[in-house]
Amino acid sequence: MLDIDEVYNQVHNQLIKYRTEFSKNEYPYYLSISLVVDYITSEKVFELLITKKNHDENVNYSMIEALIRYTRRRIASKELIASVKKEINNFGTIRDLNVRSLIERVKKAINGDNKEVEEIEFLYSCFMLTRKFIDAWLAYIAIGYSSFEAYIKLTDDYDLILISDFDSLNNVELTFKQHSMIYLSGLRQKNGDLVIGTKNYIELPPLW
Repeated sequence: MLDIDEVYNQVHNQLIKYRTEFSKNEYPYYLSISLVVDYITSEKVFELLITKKNHDENVNYSMIEALIRYTRRRIASKELIASVKKEINNFGTIRDLNVRSLIERVKKAINGDNKEVEEIEFLYSCFMLTRKFIDAWLAYIAIGYSSFEAYIKLTDDYDLILISDFDSLNNVELTFKQHSMIYLSGLRQKNGDLVIGTKNYIELPPLW
């Protein structure tokens, strides 16, 4: 099962590391580039692995997980990153990511708007968690679990089954994004009521 606490700790520490590596003007821009590259990479990984079924009993979850990590690194090439940087202002929407809106946030963030910095950091954290959910889900499918079985294996939660088409990355992404949002914010809807749980998201100090 995915250790979501460990995943979030890694994401949080990565943000802290990025703050030391980049200037205040560079940092929000770097996060936006990383998000766009990851959105593109996720689509290609999904297309490659959604139909992958392993029939070798010697291949296990960890091996498939390692394959997914390797595939992500290979797809997120220097050429792709350079292309995204060059065309960032020409992107529209990639699934649920409105790139133009994101770039507007970045412009405000680099001009000293701490609220926009926080929004970008939260968006980044949420997507990184969602990405990990999807990678783990794909790994379970590759070793023989059905789409639904893989979902339950990761979440053990029947309440959030809102989709029937697990073959669409957009639907899968939106479903696991709910879990990421609930984990970070502690808020969820259940039987029409707002349920307040544990908030795990840790806000970083103001950048400016």
